[in-house]
Amino acid sequence: MHKWSPLFIFGLLFSLILLLACNGVDSTDMSVSTDTDAQVLESTELRVMGTTPIVTDWINQVASSRLTAESVMPYDIDPHSFQPGAQDVARVTESDLGFWKFGRDMRVNG
Repeated sequence: MHKWSPLFIFGLLFSLILLLACNGVDSTDMSVSTDTDAQVLESTELRVMGTTPIVTDWINQVASSRLTAESVMPYDIDPHSFQPGAQDVARVTESDLGFWKFGRDMRVNG
């Protein structure tokens, strides 16, 4: 049985990777339209949810006019007695990005 040297195997793998990396790509496939990209970015509005009103206020202050966040918890309720309902769960599930705060850590889910 023939034993392959590690240097030969490395050279073979390197050549294969180089060959695949240098594969030509048709320039028509790589066309980029900056106008449509800008329109998509302007028309796409993220749905952002914060767990509490204070977290939502932080998001709105930092993001200013770029996005608007909604709070899962109403502003006029005690946070310690709040129980989310099915509509609250649906709103969080449908959102693009979620922020929550536990203890000293701020978390992002998205």
